[in-house]
Amino acid sequence: MYSLLMTLQLVLSPVADTTKAAFPYLIRSTPKFDWKQYELKVDARYKDSVINALKKFYPLYIGDEYADKKTYSKAFHFVHLNGDQLPDLVYEGWNGSEGNMVEMYINRKHSMEKVFRDFQHIVQWDFRNNQLQSFVLFNEGCCAETVMFERHFMVDASMHCRLVLQRSILSGMGAFDVGFAAPEQYFDQPVRFKTATDEYALRYSPEITNKPPNALDFDDHKGNVICLYPKGSKGKAWGYKKDDTGREWWLVEMDPRSRLSFKQYYDYDEKPTYYFGWMSSRYLEKMKR
Repeated sequence: MYSLLMTLQLVLSPVADTTKAAFPYLIRSTPKFDWKQYELKVDARYKDSVINALKKFYPLYIGDEYADKKTYSKAFHFVHLNGDQLPDLVYEGWNGSEGNMVEMYINRKHSMEKVFRDFQHIVQWDFRNNQLQSFVLFNEGCCAETVMFERHFMVDASMHCRLVLQRSILSGMGAFDVGFAAPEQYFDQPVRFKTATDEYALRYSPEITNKPPNALDFDDHKGNVICLYPKGSKGKAWGYKKDDTGREWWLVEMDPRSRLSFKQYYDYDEKPTYYFGWMSSRYLEKMKR
């Protein structure tokens, strides 16, 4: 019966190519992902057969003690991922503890092949000719985590997913967080720069203060300093803001550095990570593109 139901494939309209821009950076104002734009309408018997067949792989994640059948079913989304007319599958739901798990399956007619696994939430993906080209995950962590990650993946024709960019902010730095320090204006194009002095501070907010941010486990002796960068460290500025003294601050994204004398960030999966924060423009030198 399962094999028979697996052949109940539907011919559906192609998914429209998307061209959402990541300017200035997704994690400042990412809306909730709208599955309705991509989700396919599949036969109820077919959907139940696939989900029930996969349930044996989720005993630690989705069990009677965690969620009912309806909640479990809602975690699965039938979509087109690889350009054929077979409905593929994305699981985004409970992972057995705090936070979500994301898994992608390709429909091989008589089975679902898992091609990707990571954590938390899909916030954007882009298609070309019904083939998934790239996608972005946002990992806000769990257990009162303070470091949040935006992970960008590229997808090849064989559905191999490769991490190509990882960016990070700290809790409270998002556009919809209480106390978010919004730039007065964003630059028309990001400004490439390098630091002109040693031990230059990347700060949580556009100000020099000895008071650590609320609810963050910061060093009491370094105020709102996030990281200290050596001379010649490179980054790009997205926008600017002036404080009450007339000092101009740049909202910056710092290129990965293997060694820093001080930092509040860490790299998820030990992958090079671009850190966000504020720097005084006083000792930043603009670079030629």
